[in-house]
Amino acid sequence: MLKLQIPEEMLEELHSTACGFGFTSSEEFVCFVLKELLEAIKNKDLLAGSEKISEQEQKELRAKLQNLGYM
Repeated sequence: MLKLQIPEEMLEELHSTACGFGFTSSEEFVCFVLKELLEAIKNKDLLAGSEKISEQEQKELRAKLQNLGYM
């Protein structure tokens, strides 16, 4: 199992969002979100309506994922 460091300012929002959607823990919610995101990427659902995202958008997405500790 991998341990991720999540910034303190995100923890409260993560927890309240998880509870709001009926998840029993923040960890369960994060696993669900990551699974859905990976599946969407695999199926290219994220690119629906668009042939390709720009290099700038890719850089911004990578930066956001790095800031969240996912990369």
